[in-house]
Amino acid sequence: MSQSFQDPNLEIAQLRQQLADLEETHLTRQAALSHVIHHIRSTLDLETIFQTTVKEIRHLLNADRVAVFEFSRKSNPNTGTFVAENVSLAYDSVMTQTVTDYCFGENYSTIYRQGKVYAVADIEVADVSDCHRDILRRFQVRANLVLPLIKKQKLWGLLCIHQCSEPRNWTRQDIEFVREVASHLNMAIQQTELFQALKQENRQQLKKIAKNAPGALYQFRIDAQGEASCPYMSPSAESFFEVPSGVIERDVSIMFELTHPEDISQLQASIEASAKTGNTWSLEWRMITPSGRLKWMEGRSQPEYQADGSIIWFGWINEITQRKESERELQSLVSIIENSNDFIGIASFDGIPQYLNLAGRRLVGLADDDSDDNFGENHPSAEGEVVQPKLSDCVFKDFFLAEDWDWVRENIFSSIEQTGSWHGEVNFRHMLTNEPIPLDYTVFVTYDPQTQEPMGLAAIARDIRDRRASELSLRESEQRFRDVSEAVGEYLWEIDIEGIYTYVSERSLDVLGYHHQDLLGRNPFDLVDEKDLNWLRESFATIAEGQEVFHLEYRSLTEQGEVVWISATGIPRFDNEGHLIGYRGAGMNITERKHAEEALKQALGDLNAILDNLADGLLVTDTAGRITRFNPVLRRMFNLTTGEVIGCTCEELGLMEIDDLLKDLQKTSSHQAAIAEVPLQGKHMGQALATRVWEPIPGESEQIDIGSVVLIRDVTLEKEVDRMKTDFIATVSHELRTPLTSVLGFASIVLEKLEDKVFPLLPQGDRQAQRHQERVRQNLNIIVSEAERLTTLINDVLDIAKMEAGKVEWNQEPLSVLEVLERAIAASSSLFERENLQLITDFPEQLPPVLGDGDRLIQVVINLLSNAVKFTETGEITCRACCENSQIRVEVQDTGIGIAPEDLTKVFEKFKQVGETLTDKPKGTGLGLPICKQILEHHGGRIWAESELGQGSCFIFTLPVKDAIEGRSPSNLGQTPEVARRLGLVPLMQQLEDQVAGHEPATPSQLADPLGKTILVVDDDEHVRELLRQSLQAQGYQVRLAKDGVEAIMEVKRSRPDLIVLDVMMPYIDGFDVAAVLKNEPQTMEIPILVLSIVEDRERGYRSGVDRYLKKPIDRQGFLKEVGSLLYQGSSHKKVLVVDNDSSSLKVISEVLTAQGYTVSRASNEQECVAKAMALQPDIIAIDSEFLQEHEVVQALRFEKGLEHLVFVLLGDIDK
Repeated sequence: MSQSFQDPNLEIAQLRQQLADLEETHLTRQAALSHVIHHIRSTLDLETIFQTTVKEIRHLLNADRVAVFEFSRKSNPNTGTFVAENVSLAYDSVMTQTVTDYCFGENYSTIYRQGKVYAVADIEVADVSDCHRDILRRFQVRANLVLPLIKKQKLWGLLCIHQCSEPRNWTRQDIEFVREVASHLNMAIQQTELFQALKQENRQQLKKIAKNAPGALYQFRIDAQGEASCPYMSPSAESFFEVPSGVIERDVSIMFELTHPEDISQLQASIEASAKTGNTWSLEWRMITPSGRLKWMEGRSQPEYQADGSIIWFGWINEITQRKESERELQSLVSIIENSNDFIGIASFDGIPQYLNLAGRRLVGLADDDSDDNFGENHPSAEGEVVQPKLSDCVFKDFFLAEDWDWVRENIFSSIEQTGSWHGEVNFRHMLTNEPIPLDYTVFVTYDPQTQEPMGLAAIARDIRDRRASELSLRESEQRFRDVSEAVGEYLWEIDIEGIYTYVSERSLDVLGYHHQDLLGRNPFDLVDEKDLNWLRESFATIAEGQEVFHLEYRSLTEQGEVVWISATGIPRFDNEGHLIGYRGAGMNITERKHAEEALKQALGDLNAILDNLADGLLVTDTAGRITRFNPVLRRMFNLTTGEVIGCTCEELGLMEIDDLLKDLQKTSSHQAAIAEVPLQGKHMGQALATRVWEPIPGESEQIDIGSVVLIRDVTLEKEVDRMKTDFIATVSHELRTPLTSVLGFASIVLEKLEDKVFPLLPQGDRQAQRHQERVRQNLNIIVSEAERLTTLINDVLDIAKMEAGKVEWNQEPLSVLEVLERAIAASSSLFERENLQLITDFPEQLPPVLGDGDRLIQVVINLLSNAVKFTETGEITCRACCENSQIRVEVQDTGIGIAPEDLTKVFEKFKQVGETLTDKPKGTGLGLPICKQILEHHGGRIWAESELGQGSCFIFTLPVKDAIEGRSPSNLGQTPEVARRLGLVPLMQQLEDQVAGHEPATPSQLADPLGKTILVVDDDEHVRELLRQSLQAQGYQVRLAKDGVEAIMEVKRSRPDLIVLDVMMPYIDGFDVAAVLKNEPQTMEIPILVLSIVEDRERGYRSGVDRYLKKPIDRQGFLKEVGSLLYQGSSHKKVLVVDNDSSSLKVISEVLTAQGYTVSRASNEQECVAKAMALQPDIIAIDSEFLQEHEVVQALRFEKGLEHLVFVLLGDIDK
């Protein structure tokens, strides 16, 4: 029994669960049904309704296919097409397939017309006709649920739900859900048909309205997704769009494409604003039609919001191009009236002025406008100030003089009443002064353009006071002209309409060769030379036809048959009615001028031939910079193969360098030329010389600038030759340094040996021996002196070569010009004492600073002072300085022999010595002033000379002022890199330099004891090695020799020397590389290295680790002092440990110090700092101040053996 009956509680629970499931399913389907119905009702687009519905049904019923089938209207319910479908990917689509089922009408159409549902759980076992089953099999259908779709009581189609995968029992809920959906589809089908019919009816009504309405009616729609369309556009739109309305209905974007590019954003913004606010859309815009015509359009429409979220605008569009043109014409007319200088006014028939333009108001003394801002009843004027009346305060009578008013009414007003207008001269009255104003006056009646009814009066008047004065003056001038006509070189004439002389002045005898009485009644063409007769007749006929003024030049025959040139000028004569009655004018004999023009033309032809065949390019510009002339060479130089050149500017032709040159020329003094290098075609280089062209003003001493002339010379070959010459001179100069070293060195040794060893042994009383002794001494001194002079010449040559090559290292820093001058004067003081000359200085107490290289500027001043001493035998030398126009100006003036004006520019050319070279011995190298010029130009300054022969010379240079700088770096490190100055490392570099220098002896007595000291001399020149050996051995040093870098390294490794004297230019391996190798070996890195070289490259030397750098030829005493200093030092005191916890600062400081020749190690924390200090034993520790405060590293290192005397240098604040 227990198995036959279930537990009642369990059965109740199951029933409750089933009830809950049914309730949940019901609620779900009700929600889905509401969702489907909402989509059906939200649009009238049947296709959208069907697609949305089949998708929702398939999703809810979990069917394999849901489709809408529409019957063909012509075939009854036998044939139809699937018009909507949603199908599983596993099955074929039936969309758009046409199906014909002849069994349908017989078996099923009646059922469906009655609105019944046809449900089949399995077509294979169901009672289905074979033909219908075959069709369903074709579409892979296994279970089928079909509901009819009814329109107007007729079967319109079917809603089909297919289960393809397996049989399916359709539940009552399934059927009820689909039946509800179908009923709403039925309503949607009927509503859509009604909507389409209404839409078509509306469209027909719109067409009727549009046919009789101006412009075009339209509908514009934006759907919920923002897509625009044009449901309707009346056919009349084609008249202004030039596009059929149907095309616009199919593609509304055409309207936007036709819109003017400048108005498209305005059009779009106005539509968006109307859609957002619901306000009426109204706009005037431009469009460009397919034919290219510009048209103005006007549109207006009202937006309406639709249930489906779309917006439709109903309105009209019309072309307003003609109206716009009329508006522009009206605006132009108003502007013309307002800006006219004539009196223009409007008044009513009862004499009340209604409008008067500004010129009219001012003519008669009225206020400029009638606003309350002008003085009137409510605005009393200041005491003594005249109040101007307003137009609104006047009547017609106020404009005329009181004594003329009766005449005005009787004549002017009566004429207006009879004819509608009056024209003549009349006097107006000035409202303030009552002064009469004569006017040329026209008044007339105005009419309404539509009705032609009289509206009022309009008046136009012109002030004729100037004209009357001119007429009086003209009459006086005519009389005066006739009086003086006989005294001038022209003859006066008049001819009638037939061309017959009616008047000829007496000057005709001098001009034409005929007495004036003989010419009256004759035709002027009777006198014309036959060579000019035909063209002159044709020209005058054209002139007379156009009633034009003329000026003609032609040949005429005198009474004696002589040919003369005549210049004739004539103006037309008219009668009172404006008819041409003849011409009057004047004639002049221009025979001499014509002969001169022929000669000038010939001369210009010769000049053009010369200019066109110049080897240099020629360019002439006017004051506006436009080219007025050029020659063929210029076109070839700049490859100006096409286009016009005349009238263009250099900037327009791409000649930017010449354009800059012309701009610089305008900044120079009046007659100063400007020079610049310009690139030419084919990597050639040209030199352009620009000067301004001046034309004298007749009767005045001044001249006017009429343009510029530029000559461009191809200097490519000259530059190359100059470069080769400079390279050759530099090479030769370098090569001369080595033998000069031997000459100077051995001459000094010989002289020293003679003085110390030989001369003391000679008999003291032997005069002949003493004379020979003195002669030998003098000869040796001459050798030394001339060798030193040759060294100076070589140094100058190398200086100028390096400056031209741009290889000079400039130490730019803020400078005091007064300090530069004082140091230069101190260095030159011995010259003045020796020549017994007086130096006068004229300096202000203060001068603004300049930015420059102090040593180089001192070199300039010393050169100018020494030149002044050289060329001044007696007298004085004056040095002045001042500040003018943001420029420091320095002058060095002497009372010497002076310089000829033609030689003033030559003194700045290389190797130039002015004066008589056959009789005057050169007093220098000829390179001092060119070097000064190079230095000053690098600093942005310039130098020039002013002089006359026998009057002394004055050399002047200028330097641009630098803005005042607070503080100034005390560093004098000539080789400090720019990055050190930029990062604020100059104080650090100065401290390191001071510390290294602190290890050197202060006096010669402190130099190292030479005994036991070994020096390795490395030089590939045998004589230099021998010179250095003798010089060093004479001091007691032990000397070892090496002839090249390889041998030097081997010698150092074999036995460590105390000092290395090293040449740079050697075979196999140069001196810099030798130094780098030795400084990177722990066993040799502390050996001091002194470089002797003909090459000036200190930066690379210090970067390689050398301790001293001397140039050949050497100063023996200075060389021996440096040797002693380095030996006293004992080792290279250039090991620096940099400590900073900032990695970027650590890297920058290390690189700068390494570039200066220091051996640098890095540490970024306390432990690393102590470890490296103990291992490397540095000479100096450069430590960050913040790091020092945070750690006790100094105390820790002070107690370590060997580090008791360690030097610490604090790093300041660096821009990290």
